[in-house]
Amino acid sequence: MGLEKSLEDYLETILILKNKKSIVRFVDIARYMNFSKHSVSHAVKELRKKDYLTMDLDGSLRLTEKGIDKIIAALADRQKIEVMQPVASLTSHELSGFNAGTGIHKRADI
Repeated sequence: MGLEKSLEDYLETILILKNKKSIVRFVDIARYMNFSKHSVSHAVKELRKKDYLTMDLDGSLRLTEKGIDKIIAALADRQKIEVMQPVASLTSHELSGFNAGTGIHKRADI
């Protein structure tokens, strides 16, 4: 798993936890992802360096606007991949059955 993908996983986890509770800390991320606090600490340092995340004086973590944009883009890309994977497995004959521009499949057996 590449570093960017790994950091995206952390951002997604922080977003999920933030929706469940108002304050997200290192320990919450470590428990949720089943990672060591050391691993989480390293990732948080990287996320802060990239300006995806800030840490309040009480230790709570917050996604920045840049972090929110990053996770939204990553989730959108993931959705595109999930939609495109089944299409990629279609044969050229199956693909030719789609009506160009509408995505409506023409079936010869109907």
